Amino acid sequence: MIRLNCFGVRINRGGRILLLSTSIAISSQAVFAGGEAGSTATVFNRRFLAKIQPMMPYLQLSAMIGTPGAKVADQRYRWNGGRNSHLEVTLAAGKIVDATVTSPKNEKISLLEKRRRGRVGQE
Repeated sequence: MIRLNCFGVRINRGGRILLLSTSIAISSQAVFAGGEAGSTATVFNRRFLAKIQPMMPYLQLSAMIGTPGAKVADQRYRWNGGRNSHLEVTLAAGKIVDATVTSPKNEKISLLEKRRRGRVGQE
């Protein structure tokens, strides 16, 4: 005898556990696939770099991007963004001391370098 319960899962003798575990596994993959650390749809470029302030807390940057970064080394985190862009930050005491963006045009731009020149956000 085959019946449908309120969740639309087929229930028959012996197959109930298999069907429920399969649906749980599929739904859990969908939930966690988008929240992978270090992976985002945000495009990192000059404009994004201008939004990052020296000594900005790491948690504030993570909230701005929408996901935590993947730890590369001690006090270094990396995000892979949309259109093949990347962001790498260096921290000291949980605050950003340097950030490097690799833009979709494959330009490497450093926050520290741009601040020295006084050109962040002016291009």
